[in-house]
Amino acid sequence: MVKEIQIYIEGGAKGQDRASSVELRKGFSTFFGELVEKAREKNIRFKLIICGSTEITCKIFSQANEKSSNEFLVLLVDSDLPVSEDETPKSFLQNQEKLKKCDLRKVNENQCHLMVQVMESWFLADIDALKKHFGQDFKENKLRKNKKVEEIAKDDVLNSLKESTKDRKKGSYHKIQDGAKLLEIINSNRVREVAPNCERLFQAILEKI
Repeated sequence: MVKEIQIYIEGGAKGQDRASSVELRKGFSTFFGELVEKAREKNIRFKLIICGSTEITCKIFSQANEKSSNEFLVLLVDSDLPVSEDETPKSFLQNQEKLKKCDLRKVNENQCHLMVQVMESWFLADIDALKKHFGQDFKENKLRKNKKVEEIAKDDVLNSLKESTKDRKKGSYHKIQDGAKLLEIINSNRVREVAPNCERLFQAILEKI
């Protein structure tokens, strides 16, 4: 029986910036609210670990997985690239040159998960949340529109967020300052409907709960 679920997440500022990690952890905790609540009902602990870069996240996850017993460990990182239909998240990660030193051979398929193509892709699934967060200076027409948000290239996602917010008094979109807050207000069900890899993540965890 699983006693604890741990999600190792790519994110946070460079270096030991605890404040940014705390904010991102809070944002993801709200986004995963349904899972957190269902786990609590079964007396299963739910832990989010914000790790840093893709490489560091993968390394920390694989080391922790070696020592796990009654925990279900999940790796969650940006794909940064398109993921073809004949690739699983695990095979995709194993084929990335920058992750060659990360040993995933003992990791199960249901432990490897991707934000395709980047965390910000999820935000494009909930335009109402973007309007609420950025306010009247938000330019919706600058966003890349595609209901299949995972098909939008990483650069297009990030550039469209910056372009749509460049006239804002607080400045254009910032991954730490805005990203964590948006995770708290975007509708996870909307994201799951248009981002198959996000739905896959929720289902993998629900099955363990």
